[in-house]
Amino acid sequence: MKGRQSTIRMGMATVGVVIAAGFNVWDKTPLSDLVFLAFNPIICYLTLIIWIGEVTRMMRVGNYLSLIEKKLNGYFKEGDPIIYWENWLRTKNDKDQTPQIKDNYRAIISLFLGTAISSTAIGFYRVWDKLQLWILICGFIVELLLFY
Repeated sequence: MKGRQSTIRMGMATVGVVIAAGFNVWDKTPLSDLVFLAFNPIICYLTLIIWIGEVTRMMRVGNYLSLIEKKLNGYFKEGDPIIYWENWLRTKNDKDQTPQIKDNYRAIISLFLGTAISSTAIGFYRVWDKLQLWILICGFIVELLLFY
């Protein structure tokens, strides 16, 4: 959990510094364009990739603990299970949902993706009158590929 939190903290701090740098060099066209079209979206995507890796690692730990819970509870067949947290998190209710809270994950993903897309939109705004349309379309396709 500390790894996930550190990733988010460092990612947001880096994104904030990069955005501030982009606005500080707003008049220096090529550098500002690079900041908004390349640096910031790449930092957002890399932060998300690292964060998703941390979430996946934590899920593997939860799956392993679930197996241990099942084994341990198999030794004591009387009454309620002795330990049940990880298995309870995987139990689906009538609506086919688990009690895990997924809103936090959605918020973090939305934050970084939204920041990357907004940064790209600012970059496209800055270069709109300087470049040909096909270059912008190519850039947008690259952005979509990074997004995917």
